[in-house]
Order: sequence, then structure tokens, then C-alpha cells
Amino acid sequence: MNNLSAAKDKVVNAVSGMNMNKMGLDNANYFDQTAKLEDLRKNLESDSDKEKLDAMRKLMAMTSKGRDVSSLFPHVVKSVISKNIELKKMVYMFLVHYAEMEQDAALLAINSFQKDLGNSNQLIRAFALRVMSSIRVKIISQLIVLAIDKSCKDSSPYVRKTAAHAIPKVYNLDREQKDQCIKIIQILLTDRTTTVLGSTITAFDEVCPDRFDLIHPHYRKLCMLLADIDEWGQCAILNMLLRYGRTQFTDPNKIIPKEPKPVKEPKLKTGEEDSEEEESEEEEESDDDDFGDMQELDPDHRLLLNSALPLLKSRNTAVR
Repeated sequence: MNNLSAAKDKVVNAVSGMNMNKMGLDNANYFDQTAKLEDLRKNLESDSDKEKLDAMRKLMAMTSKGRDVSSLFPHVVKSVISKNIELKKMVYMFLVHYAEMEQDAALLAINSFQKDLGNSNQLIRAFALRVMSSIRVKIISQLIVLAIDKSCKDSSPYVRKTAAHAIPKVYNLDREQKDQCIKIIQILLTDRTTTVLGSTITAFDEVCPDRFDLIHPHYRKLCMLLADIDEWGQCAILNMLLRYGRTQFTDPNKIIPKEPKPVKEPKLKTGEEDSEEEESEEEEESDDDDFGDMQELDPDHRLLLNSALPLLKSRNTAVR
């Protein structure tokens, strides 16, 4: 029973943000029964969306339990052009899982992915980009970059976040796309949505971790929004800002040596004037520091410290 619950949780996580009741995956029967691949293939080839939906639900349940159903990949790909939103969502989930294993078959759906980047549903647009970036075939790297460039300007923060996640994928696939990836990161850094910034900094760390010139215009914004970003995004931004601070700010603990004072010529004085002058000289000597003055803390450095201070109370130990 515990294994069944774990399997259901895995599917729930895979379709985060979707309505499980509408997809039908909240029904435990799909996890209990064992379907024959031949029967599923027939359902997938059917003209009925109802039969296709039933087959896809069974496939998703079987996949979550670790069963290899990649042999049905070519039949699933055919349903990528379906107008049924729930069916399309599950097809995309399946393609994301097996795209790297079935590259040739996945390439057949590239045109459909590009068309779905303009879909009115933000989940479809995001899934289309996620599948495209999961196909590790170098010859389509430029198409993936174009798709990311389009998605980074999308009206939906969810799609823009997906674009940020896709940047390291295409960079690892084709290092020749580095300059284009940096340009896209530069665009995403202008975003003020907290859900996007954390993912953008993660892409920055992967592609160009030393390009602090890209961070300069957005440094104060990142500091001020730090407390509102999700916990794992906070970890990425804190690590980046730590490197930024070490390279861009002077060490406040560094001592500035004092210049030696000129030697005063002794003056002959008597009476009260002599005693008063001696007292003033003793006070000056007591105020002097033989080690010199401390560096003044840069205002931007102080902003970083003040912005990071509330995160000491984070419930996530990685942030603390």
C-alpha cells in the first residue's frame, strides 16, 4: 500500500499545477490494474479521445511505477496534435520522460511543439518548450534557442521560468550557443517576478558564473527581492551574491595604515600654559590608534547584509 501511495505521489509531482481530478489520475484503480501494451496501443490508435485518455492514464500510472513503456512512444507522439487539453498535457508529460531515449520519434513532433508555443494555455506553452529542450539532438539546438528566446518574453511567469530552466539544457547540448544563452539570461534578469529570478540565476551560474557585469544593473533589485523568492532560488542567489561581494567590494576588515605625524619642535613654556599643553597632547595620543582606521562599509555591501539577515530565520536549512 505504501508503494501505491508513493507511485501516486510521483505522478502528482510530475503534473504540478494541474487538476488531478480532471486528468483522472486521482483514481487508484489505474495503479492497481495491469494493462496489456497491445490493448493500450489499440486505444492510442483509436479516434476516440476517451479511449486515448484512458490509455494515457494507464501509461502514466505504469511509468510512475517504473515500468518501461517506451515501445509505445511512436503511438503516443501521434496524439500530440490533439485538441483535447487534458490529453495533450499527459502526452507532453510522457514525451518529457522518454524524449532522450526516443530522439528520432520525438523529432517528428518538432513542428507541433513550435506551434504549441503560441497556444493560449500557458501550461501547453511551457510543456512544449520543456519537451523541445529535453530532446538532446544537436542539430535542433538553434530551434530550441529560438523557442527559449520567444518564451523568455512570454506574458506568463510560468513560461518564462520554464525558459530559464531550458537554458542550461541547450547550453550543455551545444556550447556554441553560449552567446545566445547569455543574451537570453540578460533579458530574464530584467524580470521582476520572483518565480523567474531564482531560475534565471541558476542558469547564470551554469552558463556564465563570472559575468558579473550582467549582475551590476540588477544587484539592488536582487537584494531587495531576496526575501520574497522561493527557498531554492534564495540558495542560488545567495551563492551568487557571495561571489559577487567577494570580488566587487573591498574587505571592510582591512586596516588602512595611518601616515606618521610630523615631529613637533619643542617649545619652552612655563606655568599654566605648559601644563595645559601637556594635557592636550596626552589626550591626542590616547585617541590615536597605532593600527590605523577600518575601511568604511560600502552602502551596497550593507544592503546585501541587511537583505540576507532575515533569511537566518528561514525554515529551510539550506538557506540558513
